[in-house]
Amino acid sequence: MRLLTTLALLFTCHVTAIADVRLPSLFSNQMVLQQNTNNAVWGFADPGENISITPSWGNPVKTTANTVGQWRVFLKTPSHGTGHSLVIRGKNTLSLTDVAIGEVWLCAGQSNMGWALGNCFDAEQESKLPDAPKLRIFKSSREHWHEPLNESRDRLSKWVACTAETAATTSAVSYHFGKTLQETLGIPVGIIVQAYAGTPIEGWMPAEIQRDDQRTQMHIAQLDKNSRRFDRNDALKTYKQELLTYQQKIDAGETMKNQWRQLQPPFITKPANLGHQYPSHIFNAMIHPIRPYGIRGAIWYQGERNSKNVPQAVHYREQIKKLISYYRSSWHELSDGNVADDFPFILTQLPSWNPPQTTPVEGLEAPWAVNREAMRLASQELPNVGLVVSIDTGDAVLLHPKNKRPIGIRHALYALENVYAMDVIGSGPQFTNQRIDGSRIILDFDSSGSGLVTANDLNQTGDSKLNSFAIAGDDRRWQWADATINGDRVVVSSSEVKSPVAVRYAWAMNPSQRNLLYNREGLPASPFRTDDWPSFDPEDEVIEVVKPQAPEGYMPRDWQRPVMLQTPSPKPLKATPSPKPLKATPKKNRGEKLHHEAGTAPEITDLNAEDVSYALEKNIPDLETPYVSTSPQDQMDGIAVGNLGTDNELAKRILAFANEIDAGDHGEIDSLLLYQHGKLLFESYYRRGRINYPHYQMSITKSYTAMAIGRAIQLKHLSMDDLDRPVVDFLKNIDQSKIVPGANQITLAQALNMKSGIRIDRAKVNELRKEKDLLTGQGQIQAYLQYSAPIPTANKSFKYQGSDPSMAMQVLEAVVPVSARHFIETELLTKLGITDFAWQDDVSGLPKSAAGSSMRSRDMLKWGMLVSNAGQWDDEQLIPAEFVRRATDRIHTNPQGTSYGYFWWRHDMQVGDRTYDCQSGRGAGGQFILMLPELDLILVITAHQQGMGKMLGTVPKKLLPALIRNK
Repeated sequence: MRLLTTLALLFTCHVTAIADVRLPSLFSNQMVLQQNTNNAVWGFADPGENISITPSWGNPVKTTANTVGQWRVFLKTPSHGTGHSLVIRGKNTLSLTDVAIGEVWLCAGQSNMGWALGNCFDAEQESKLPDAPKLRIFKSSREHWHEPLNESRDRLSKWVACTAETAATTSAVSYHFGKTLQETLGIPVGIIVQAYAGTPIEGWMPAEIQRDDQRTQMHIAQLDKNSRRFDRNDALKTYKQELLTYQQKIDAGETMKNQWRQLQPPFITKPANLGHQYPSHIFNAMIHPIRPYGIRGAIWYQGERNSKNVPQAVHYREQIKKLISYYRSSWHELSDGNVADDFPFILTQLPSWNPPQTTPVEGLEAPWAVNREAMRLASQELPNVGLVVSIDTGDAVLLHPKNKRPIGIRHALYALENVYAMDVIGSGPQFTNQRIDGSRIILDFDSSGSGLVTANDLNQTGDSKLNSFAIAGDDRRWQWADATINGDRVVVSSSEVKSPVAVRYAWAMNPSQRNLLYNREGLPASPFRTDDWPSFDPEDEVIEVVKPQAPEGYMPRDWQRPVMLQTPSPKPLKATPSPKPLKATPKKNRGEKLHHEAGTAPEITDLNAEDVSYALEKNIPDLETPYVSTSPQDQMDGIAVGNLGTDNELAKRILAFANEIDAGDHGEIDSLLLYQHGKLLFESYYRRGRINYPHYQMSITKSYTAMAIGRAIQLKHLSMDDLDRPVVDFLKNIDQSKIVPGANQITLAQALNMKSGIRIDRAKVNELRKEKDLLTGQGQIQAYLQYSAPIPTANKSFKYQGSDPSMAMQVLEAVVPVSARHFIETELLTKLGITDFAWQDDVSGLPKSAAGSSMRSRDMLKWGMLVSNAGQWDDEQLIPAEFVRRATDRIHTNPQGTSYGYFWWRHDMQVGDRTYDCQSGRGAGGQFILMLPELDLILVITAHQQGMGKMLGTVPKKLLPALIRNK
C-alpha cells in the first residue's frame, strides 16, 4: 500500500509535463555554469525521445531519454563570461537566456545558513549598494522527503541576479561569500543556497551510509517508535492534496502566501519518520535533486541541532567527515569525474551563544565548544577542508544572530587563498603544537599572517592582556592563564599551576567578550585544547543546552570586533627572495644599458647632483630589471635596516605589490621604501629610480623649508612667539609705504600655513617675471606685497601658492648667520647626513622654497624619521617638538577633510571601517613621505607622474591592509 501511494503521488507530480522536454528549475534563465569543465545538464522527456542541446559557445550535444523519461548530457564550458544561451530541442523547444559561465558554489546548512540578509544588522547598508548582475543566486524552499527526489517541488525557484530585492531574501552568509568572491575575481559567481531550519546532520546524508553509526540507528529507532501512533497513509494523502492545491495556485499565477511570504510546497511534520528530523530526508529533497550540477566547492553552516549536549557534539566529528566524503565521492561519480573528488568544503564553526564566559573552562554545559573542536579536528583530518571561525559573532540570547557579514567574508577569504591562490590571508591563527617549558607552556601557531595580536589591541580598546586562555596540571583543574604573545607563539602560565600539562583557549559557549587572539589581518583564532581528556563521562547526567530567556524589550546589538583589513588582489604573486632582483616586465631601453650585481642597489654615474632638474631626469634610462630587497643593505647613513623576510605573508603581499608597480599598474613609480618599527624593511627602485641619485622634488620642498624654520627656532635665531610676528618685521628692506593694506599684518605662521591672503593677478605675475632684477633679494617679497589685492585683516582663506613659502625662506635668510643656504646645509642637512642633494636658486637668489630641491629616496626617509621622532635625530633635538607638532597639525582643513599645517599635510587614510592618521610631505610628480604614527610606519615614494598620481589612494587599498597587522 505504501509503495502504491508513493508511486501515485510521484506520478501526479510529473504527469502533466512528461510529454514535453522539460528542465528542473535549477536550469533557468540567468543561471551560472561552472567554467572550464564539462557541466551536467539534465531533464525529462518521453521515453526514447531524441534531445539536442545547443550552447551559444559550441556545437550541439545529442542524447535520448531513457525508459523512464530522463536524460543527461555534459556540456563543455569555456572560460568565464556572460550573455550566453542554451537551446534544448525535442518534440518542443526550450530556450535559456542570459546564461553566465563562472564559479559555482553550494551553500548548505540549517537556519543560520538560511538566515536572510534583510534580517541582519547590515541590511540597510547593503540595500543601498548597486545591483551586482554578475552575482547570481539560486535558492529553493525547504523540503524533505522519505525517498530521493529527481527535482525540487518548488515551482517558484529559479536563478536570479543579485539586486537589493533579491539579496534581502537571500542567505546573508551566502550573499557576503558570493559577493566578495565575485568582486575580487571579477567574474560571474553563482551560489546555490540549500538551507533548512532545525535540521540535524543525519538528515543531510543518505541513511544507508549511516547504518554502522550506533547513535544514528538509535535515533532512527526512537523516531520510528514515536511514529506508531500516527497513520502514515493519512499523512501522505493529506500531503498529496496540499501539494495539488499548491500546484493549482501556481498554475493560476499566484506566488505569495501572504504579504510577506512566497508560496512554498507543503511538508510533513508527523509522523516523525516522514518528518525533517529523520536521517536522509533533507538529503533526498535538497541535495539529491541538484547533483551533479557543476560546482567548484561548498560552504557549510550547520551544527546547532547536533550540539544540544556534549555527547552529541563529540559525535559530530565523525559525522561531518562522513558527510563530506560522501558528497565528494558521489558528486564526482555522477558528474563523470568533472566535479573534483576532493572539492573544497569550508565549515562554519558555531558562533557565540548564551551568557558570556566567566569561568576558565566550561564543561558539560558547553556543547558548542565541543562541536567547534569537532569541526577543527575534522578539518585537519580530511584534505581540502577549511574552517571559518565565528566566535566573535553571535548573540547572548538569540539563536539566530544578525551579524552574519564577517562569516560570509571569511568564507570568501579562505576560498580566495586556498582555492583561487590569491594573495590574501584566508584564516586566523591555528594552533599546531605545545611545548612545556617548566612552569610555562609555549604554543605554536600557523596562519598567523602578519603576526599575532589581541582583539583589544586591534580595536584599540580596553586592556591588551590576553584573558581567554586556561591552563591546568595533572589534576585537571583549570585556572585562568597569564598569556603573552611572542612572535608566532603564545606563552601561557599561572602562579596557581606549578607544573602545567594542558591549555584550552576560548572553551565556552560564549567566549566573545574575552580578549581573543587574532592575526593582524583581523581573523580570529579557533578555539582549541591541547589535552585529550574525555569530554564527558558516560555515567554523568547529560546536560541539555538551554535557550536563554530574552529580557523584556531585548534589542540585539552587534559586538565590536576587529575589522578584517584586507583588499584581495586578483594578480598572482611573483615573489622572488630578497636580495635577488624581482623579475621585471620588459621595457624599452631609453639609453645606455645599466648593469648591477644582484643584491646591490642600482646607481647612476652619468649625472650628478648639480645636474638635477625635472628636465634632466628624463635622460635617465629605465632600469631593465627593478631592484627589490626585503633585507636592505646597511649604508651606514644613520638608517637602521631590518629584514622583512620572504616567506611570511607580509613579505609576499609587498612583493606582489612590487610586481604591480613593475608592471605599471600604479603609474611611473621610481622607488618605494618601507620603514617600520625603527628599521628600513623594504627598499625598491624602478624605472628612473637609483639609490644614489637625488630625485627632483616639487612642492615637498616646502616641507623641508618648514623644518629649516624649526631649526632656526631650536638654535634661538627665532622663537615660537616669532611665528605670530608680521613677516615685514624681519624684512628690513621692504618699503612698507608701497605695500597694499593689510600686508604689514601677514605673520610668519600665516605664511607657513598658506594663509597670507596674497592674491596677484596672473598677468601681473607674468609681467614681473620679465623684470628679474627687481625680484632679487627681498625685492621678490616687495613685489608680492605691493602688487597683491588688499589683504584681509581676518578670516584669510587658504591658497596653495609660491608666495608664502618664499616669505618663509626670506625670513630665514634675514635671521640666520651667513645665509639661508649655508644654514640649511650646515645646520640641518649635514646633521641628518644628507650630503648628496641639490637645491636650486629662486629668482631672489635664495634657495627655492616652493619647489626645486632634489633628494635621494633614503634622504627623504630621514626627513620622515625626523618628523616622526618629534624633531630628534641621534638623540639631539634638531627642531622643537612643539614646532613639529604645529607643522603637522590640522590648522587648515578643506571640505574634503584634508588638512595643512606648516607646509606639511595631514589626512585620514580609510582602510575598511577604520581610519589611520597620516602626516605627509607631498610633491607633484608623485613624491611622498607618508607617516602613520599609529602603525609606527613611514613610506617613501618617488615617481615621475603627470600630477600627483594615485598613490595616496592606492596605499590604503593595497599596502596598509598588509602593514596594519605588522604594527
